[in-house]
Amino acid sequence: MHALIPTGEATAILPTGTTSPVTVIGTEAIRATFDETCLRQAVNSRLAPGVTDLVLNPDGHCGYGAPVGCVLVSPTHIYPGPVGVDIKCSMSLLQLDLPEGGDRGEAAAPPAHRGGLRPDPDRRRPRPAARGPRAALPPGGRSAAAGGGGLGGGLPGPRDPA
Repeated sequence: MHALIPTGEATAILPTGTTSPVTVIGTEAIRATFDETCLRQAVNSRLAPGVTDLVLNPDGHCGYGAPVGCVLVSPTHIYPGPVGVDIKCSMSLLQLDLPEGGDRGEAAAPPAHRGGLRPDPDRRRPRPAARGPRAALPPGGRSAAAGGGGLGGGLPGPRDPA
């Protein structure tokens, strides 16, 4: 059984027994979601030859050999996603220098549109139709290309009859 040792509000270490520990990023609630297989894979990956450090991120879970959501470090390289291609696709680590409270010491409330649901989640903002690159056509809608095709090379353009 692997036991995480908290080192801060959102950090912990996972001892390996023989090397420096695995660094674990995540609050207590997030760390509780890491199953034994994920933690075993983290330790085994940290003990692999050439690995000098391993960080298990909050999106960590069981992978193929190494946990998905980990970062491996060697003396010459950093491997941000040894398993899969969408590792940490939604992860950000931000360190902010903000006061804990407002002017009178009360907790600052987050803006209503951030960190929560939009006021009307069913309402969708209209988006313009996707448009690819378009060539500007001279007056009359025909280019100077051979054959008079609007897209050049004799091909019909948007305003050319087919």
